[in-house]
Amino acid sequence: MSNDHQNPFAAPPGRPPQYPMAITNTGGRKPGAGYVKQIPILAVMTIVQGVLLLLMAGGCIAYGCLFMFMPAMMPPEEQARMQAQAGPVFEIAGWIFIGIGIFVLLVSILHFVAGFRSLRYRGRTFMIVTWFLGLLASFTIYCAPTCIGLAIWGMIVFFNPATAQAFKMVDEGVDAKEIQHHFY
Repeated sequence: MSNDHQNPFAAPPGRPPQYPMAITNTGGRKPGAGYVKQIPILAVMTIVQGVLLLLMAGGCIAYGCLFMFMPAMMPPEEQARMQAQAGPVFEIAGWIFIGIGIFVLLVSILHFVAGFRSLRYRGRTFMIVTWFLGLLASFTIYCAPTCIGLAIWGMIVFFNPATAQAFKMVDEGVDAKEIQHHFY
């Protein structure tokens, strides 16, 4: 058992303990204003992620087409030899790449739509669903670091009650500019 009189860090008797790291005064800002302030930044980052996914989708579709038409670009005797050895491997690989490219293209379009909607504080749930779909698109490895980072950051911000309140206020008819003045 310790004696508080021997503890040099204990509060003096009769005085309440102080917690210097605790946030007791927000300087007149609403609690959670820091989270709401990050919504436009996250929206722009989601649009940038959509651009990266769009580039990846274009690359996958281009590779798929290349695999599909590669045998046709070879001399006829080489085509026959390759067809005997590999069979339809190039065609199957081409369709797989095209399928991945179409999926990533759809996810990139969702990122654009969700990002632009969130700039106006609309579509909170849509944005969260888009980030989860972005995590599925991260199997391409190209977008994995940014997809994972954006999803984690976005979940922290968008699951905050103040953020939910900001989106709800816009749904009730408050202008997006007024949201910024309300929370900042």
